[in-house]
Formats: sequence, structure tokens, C-alpha cells
Amino acid sequence: GIIIFSDRHSSGGHLLADLGIPVVPCFFDDPLFVLGIQNDFGLPKDTPIFVWDRAHLKAMSQKGFTRLQHLPLGTAPHVLKPLQKPQSRYKHSLAFVGSLAKEDAFQQALKDADPVIQDPFQQALGLWDGGRARPFATILRELSTGLDPENRERWRNFEASKGFWHLVNALNQTANRQWRSQVVRAVAGTGDVGIYGGDTWGFLGGAYRGGIDYHGHLPRLYASTPLHLNLTAPQIMTGVNNRVWDVLASGSMVLTDAREELLEEFEEGREILVFRSPEEARELAGHWAQRESQIREMARRSREKVLARHTWDVRMNLALS
Repeated sequence: GIIIFSDRHSSGGHLLADLGIPVVPCFFDDPLFVLGIQNDFGLPKDTPIFVWDRAHLKAMSQKGFTRLQHLPLGTAPHVLKPLQKPQSRYKHSLAFVGSLAKEDAFQQALKDADPVIQDPFQQALGLWDGGRARPFATILRELSTGLDPENRERWRNFEASKGFWHLVNALNQTANRQWRSQVVRAVAGTGDVGIYGGDTWGFLGGAYRGGIDYHGHLPRLYASTPLHLNLTAPQIMTGVNNRVWDVLASGSMVLTDAREELLEEFEEGREILVFRSPEEARELAGHWAQRESQIREMARRSREKVLARHTWDVRMNLALS
């Protein structure tokens, strides 16, 4: 068979299935969302499947898939590694790299939907718990149980369509925007902070440094700045995104929101810096702004773990075993 790295944009699974070639998908997004957009790729229920967020195993099992394996993300230490001489252009007290959705993206996506559909989606955004317990699809299904029988049938028909998953994606982007903007605003005044990404960050003024080339310049930024902010997307409930592994492989430290799998691997305060609110992020960013030598020592311990357990070589050996 062929291992396919699958996200919302993948289409290769359909082609290989049509050709009768066995596939082993590795889902690096919410697998239910990807399958909803891609009509399950035509996968048999006994297909071996890897998911990077352990929280998705139960939902995939309920969908009928029987051969599921947790496979976290990893890093490529031949690319993400410390620099002998950090580059001053990319040295800040704290840096963050990431996009920010447009403010009206969710409302634009929702405006043409059936009013019966709109109400649960509006309510779900207000009920979001930070993504650490329930994904939006689960929250929406709970809300739909309060609809009257006729509207519940309309809801079930919509939930079975691609349109449902496109709106869930818009909901995720809006929640992500709220979380990112709250935390970035909180830390922006704690030192020489550098924010990189699209021009939707322009409201930050001097802290916004423009875009950055992910393949050429990003590794230099990760290695040159000692402390990097990590903000986890709403659809990631327990897992660890690439930024954590890549920053640690680069010899730098992450200041990150809490996720279960991260706290199982690293000792908080000694091997990783964790916040649970924008206020705590600001406090930690300010505290560590002038303590680079201590940060680098903390990062050295964490990097040893990453190189031993969390590289793509380690992940692929597990996938192929």
C-alpha cells in the first residue's frame, strides 16, 4: 500500500482507490472534516488509518473504522536546527508565525444558509470551550437536539452534506482568530516582539514584521529568537502541532497553550512554558523576555527529547512497523 498524508485539500486518495491501489491515510487535520469534504475517499472500514490527535480515535471508531493508530506530528532536524550565529534580523524577545482569518469570514460563510442552520452555528461559537474538550461538530450536534422534529430533519440532511463541513471550517477559523488575536495583543507589549504572517496582523503596528518564507527563512527565525509563541488551532483537542516540535528542534523554547499530549511529554516550567489565558501568556512573556540563557538551557533539555522521540524518521519507522 501507499501512505498518504491527508488534509482537507487532498484528492489523491480517490485516485488511488479508483485504481485499486491500497492506501494508508495519515490525517494531519480533523479526520472527520477531511472525510466529510472528500466523501470518505472510498475507504473500506478495515483500512489502516493514522490520526495525529489522539482525541479523534473514538470518533473514527464510531464511524466504523477498525484499524486506527495514533501518529503524532514530528520534525525534520536536518532542516530545523540551532544556528552557530543567530541572525539579528530574526532575533526578538518573542516571535509568533501564523495567519489570522478575516474578521467577517464566518458571517460571510453563514449568510446564505438556511436560518434553521444559522442559529446552532451562532450559538456554537459562544459555547466554544477552547477546543480542549469538544470539537465544534460535537457542540453543533448537541445543539441540534433542541430543534423541533421538522427542523431536526432539515438539520440532519444538512449535516450529511459538504456544506456542513465548510461551515464548521469557517467556525474553526473564527474561533482561531479570536484566540490568536486575544493572546497576541496580550503579549505584544512585553518586549521586542515579532509577529509574522498575513497583513490581517497590520493592526499591531510595529510588532507586525510582514510575511516569512516557510522553507527558507522560518528555520532562521526559529533558531535566532529564543522564545516562540504557540497557539493551537480549535480542532486540535489533545495533540501537538508542528510548531512545537520545529521550534524545540531549532534549540529554542515555546510558550504554548496547554494540550494534554504536550504535558504528558514535557515537564511544565522546566522543559516547556505553558499558559492557560491571555493574561498568563503576558505574564510569562514578560518574565522570560530578558532571560535568554535560562531559556536556551531549558530548550536544550527539550531538544534532546525531540531528537530521540519526535522526528519524522521516528514517526515513519512507527508507521511502517
